[in-house]
Amino acid sequence: MHFAFGQSFVSSEWRSSGIFGRCAARVCGRALVVLACTLAALPVAGCGGSSSVSPSPPPTAVAPTAAFTFLPTSPSTDQTVQFTDTSTGSPTSWVWTFGDGWTSTVQNPTHAYSSASTFSVTLTATNATGSGSATNTVGVAPTEARLNIVLGRPTDSSVAASVLADVGTQVYLEYGSAPGNYASATQPQTAATAYPVVIELGGLNPSSRYYYRARYRAASETSFHVEPERSFQTARAAGSAFSFAIQGDSHPERTNNMFNADLYALNMQNAAARQPDFYIALGDDFSVEPLLNKGSVTQSNVDQLFANQRSYFRLLGHSMSVFLVNGNHEQAAAYLLSDQYPTLYRDNPIFQGKARTTYFALPAPDVFYSGDTTPVAGVGLLRDYYAWEWGDALFVTIDPYWHSPVPVDDAVPGVNRTSDPWAITMGDEQYAWFKKVLETSHAKYKFVFEHHVLGTGRGAAALVHQYEWGGYDKSGTTYQFPAKRPTWYKPIHQLMVENKVTIFFAGHDHLFSREQVDGVIYQEVPNPADNTYTAFNADAYKPSKISLPGARYDPSYGVTMPNAGHLYVTVSPSHVTVAYVRAVLPGDESKAGATNGAVAFSYSLPAASADQMRPTRNSASTARLKTSARLVQ
Repeated sequence: MHFAFGQSFVSSEWRSSGIFGRCAARVCGRALVVLACTLAALPVAGCGGSSSVSPSPPPTAVAPTAAFTFLPTSPSTDQTVQFTDTSTGSPTSWVWTFGDGWTSTVQNPTHAYSSASTFSVTLTATNATGSGSATNTVGVAPTEARLNIVLGRPTDSSVAASVLADVGTQVYLEYGSAPGNYASATQPQTAATAYPVVIELGGLNPSSRYYYRARYRAASETSFHVEPERSFQTARAAGSAFSFAIQGDSHPERTNNMFNADLYALNMQNAAARQPDFYIALGDDFSVEPLLNKGSVTQSNVDQLFANQRSYFRLLGHSMSVFLVNGNHEQAAAYLLSDQYPTLYRDNPIFQGKARTTYFALPAPDVFYSGDTTPVAGVGLLRDYYAWEWGDALFVTIDPYWHSPVPVDDAVPGVNRTSDPWAITMGDEQYAWFKKVLETSHAKYKFVFEHHVLGTGRGAAALVHQYEWGGYDKSGTTYQFPAKRPTWYKPIHQLMVENKVTIFFAGHDHLFSREQVDGVIYQEVPNPADNTYTAFNADAYKPSKISLPGARYDPSYGVTMPNAGHLYVTVSPSHVTVAYVRAVLPGDESKAGATNGAVAFSYSLPAASADQMRPTRNSASTARLKTSARLVQ
């Protein structure tokens, strides 16, 4: 039966009350009274009495009551934790603090902890009326991973997982596009030797994050164990923001002089916590001189140098691909292949080449990568220089050591440096490739990576005029390039200027330094494991003037800072930012003048316009990029 506002029904008789609004009802015996009570209190005749109903107040807006859940409830280090907002009160914004220095503003974030501890996680939920907070404790246990996994050679549709396991271990990977959801799996492979098993994951979507976990079992076992969940990124599309990280020379042979194992591991954990897409090491990580000095260069001993480094690269390589650049102390150098040297020396480049391509999944030329196509007997493809594009950036690694007929830097014991620096070269083939890569790329940013300017010497801006790099003699007075490199287009520096190289990254000198010549940033990358926290060779940087005639150079733009740490580089369509992230052991804060994980210095560079991206063939230099720098105290 329908009742109109303000009417009462008694027995079968209608009677109008004349009041309209929100109504209330009361039943008494056979009588049902419908009351209009929004506008005023209405007397109600009851059974043997009377009462009244007051108007209902309008609803009052309230601040959210924050609440959340998380899974798994007992995560391990590096395991992805899903946080789910369960707040009431219709919040419109969220701020999460995870207790380890990281935050998020998405409603239902994921987070992975890089260290084992107990963390207080707080969610603050806010709407137009106010905010509310809730805190839960997350206990993170250390992960006991048996497998050593380092990813490599990522493309827009694939990645390779290099897996070190005990001989006889069966391994396969489950993977998918969401945490805990593994729609695909590889076929099991068996570690038949002490060398890594390489598992290829193909058919992936570009510009996507994938989650995976490894399953393994020993030869004597029937069921598979499971490793913690990891993740990786496929190649970014143009217009996508991303990040990558870089380290300089680690020099593990220089214990307590330039290398501390705990500090190196801490640096890797710092880099892993920022979750870059990939990590680039600039050489001198597999130094062979101690073996040469003892006359104990064998394939097994050289392999051990690479296996030892895997114990550090595994701390981040399970969730980002690792790229290697050849250094001078590896002595992976073409000049040693000459018959004039004893077998001990001739063997080393081959042993180094085999170990490098066996222990790390490095790029070979294909539809995604370009690079060195010349095989070397006993090694195959060297995978020493290569290039690829990722987002809005071009990445190019170059290697003078494998392609110079004379020693580039310090030679092996008993062999002197060359007396003619013009004999040191990256070689015609690599130069032609480098020129083509730079000229044909339309990327907004172009990054070049080499162990050092010319592969030798100290400093950067102070050296750019010399030999095949700048075309002049050592003093900068005589331009010798046309006679010394008659088939080359321009010296290397001028080629980079013409093709708008954004940053040239180098190691070798064991400090952080930034200089700029003709618009090209020369960025020296710090040592990641130096517990002396020294700025080695600082006197070779920021010279008051340089010897390259006509060059644009401002010494006030130069910066030098001491070790240790790595560079974290973020790339967006509008700018690129380079941040120096310090690595400092507990208790060393005063000695280092910094705290662990702190950004000691950062600077940004704007993206080049379409016109700026085109090569400038009528000029050897370009206008200096407008840059901004910030010293973080």
